[in-house]
Parts: sequence; C-alpha cells; structure tokens
Amino acid sequence: MKSTVEEIRQRFDADVERFSNLETGQSARADVPLAMGLVAQAAAATTLNARLVLNVGCGAGNFSLKLLERLPNLDVTLIDLSQPLLDRAASRVGPATTGRVTIVQGDIREGEFLAGQFDMVLAAAVLHDLRTDQEWEAVFAAFHRALRPGGSVWIFDLVESSIPAISGVMRQRYGENLTRLKDEA
Repeated sequence: MKSTVEEIRQRFDADVERFSNLETGQSARADVPLAMGLVAQAAAATTLNARLVLNVGCGAGNFSLKLLERLPNLDVTLIDLSQPLLDRAASRVGPATTGRVTIVQGDIREGEFLAGQFDMVLAAAVLHDLRTDQEWEAVFAAFHRALRPGGSVWIFDLVESSIPAISGVMRQRYGENLTRLKDEA
C-alpha cells in the first residue's frame, strides 16, 4: 500500500540532509546520479532556448542543479510537499542560476499553473506516488497545459514492470542496494 501524502511529507521533512546529496539523494536507486545527469543533459540538449523550468517533487533541488550545470540561466519553479526540502532546494538552486527561483509548497495533484508558463517540466522519483488512473491523467494534463509550445517533460522515476521477470530483477537490485546502504549507515 502506498504512503499517504502526509506520510510522504513527514518522511522527507525528516531526511533533508540525505536528499541534499547529489550522489546519494535518492539512495533507493544506485543509478540515480547517472540517470538524473543523463536526463538533465538530454533535456538541456533538446530544449536549448529554455528559460522557465518547473521541477515537480524537487526535493533538495538535485535535478534542477543537474540541469543548471548545462543551462545556468533558468528561472526555476520548485514544488514539493516538504517545506524543509524546499528551503534547502532554494538555498542550493539560487546560487546556481542567474534566473529567479520560486518555491511552491504543495502537491502537484493540486497545483494550478498558468497555461503555457514553462519551457520544461522535470519530475524525478515523484510520479510513482500517484495512486489512481485519474491522478495520472490529471497530472499529465496539468503538465501539458503548463508547457509553452515546443516545451518538454522530463521524467526519471522508479521502474516497475508488469512482466514478473523484470519486476523480480528490479526488486532484487533495489533490495540489495538498500541493504548495502543500511549496512553503511
């Protein structure tokens, strides 16, 4: 059973330091730094004229920081459930851009953004918390409305497969990584 929104917020409020680390921020996945960097590189390469970016479930700002390495002059809007993570993200993202940083505490399922406001939407390790088909449809409709013509959506998230063999491989890999991280703590 998936966590409630309040449980998710509390979990992230209590773990700001871990999520502020570019190398281990999403420690449930061994490949997050590599994948997040590759997605940010692809986003920057294909949306060269981007000026305004929305980072959904921004956590401590890691995905924005990766993108700003390539496109350093973006206006960044950060949205997350956790105010402590938003505060950390703003303090980290602000110095990395000459653009404006806006923070929004809230749930993307409830977010209202102006139509055609953003050149890019980033979402890393957040959409797996959506629960129903209606939530998925509403969130992607909101992304689409929020984008300017020619804008793009960039998602990196946990992998789940309906194919039992693939699901087993991924669960085993995640489990081994979590066990390794627990033993290191």
